[in-house]
Amino acid sequence: TSSLVGSEMCKETDISKGLESAKGETKKALLYNQAICYEYLGDFSKALDLFESYVKDYSDDTKALREYTFLKSRVS
Repeated sequence: TSSLVGSEMCKETDISKGLESAKGETKKALLYNQAICYEYLGDFSKALDLFESYVKDYSDDTKALREYTFLKSRVS
């Protein structure tokens, strides 16, 4: 799975629409990219919330755990 880049790719409506029907690895990728988008847009608090939820469901994702740890250091 590849990460989304650029603000054009970070449209919340597009991600939310995709999440409505996504399953398995597609859902996992969308949830990860949703959190990355908020981080990219500078909304660290929202990104942290999304990653917190993500790592509860996908605790084996070391890349996401690193992002979560980083965001915890940015949001106080």
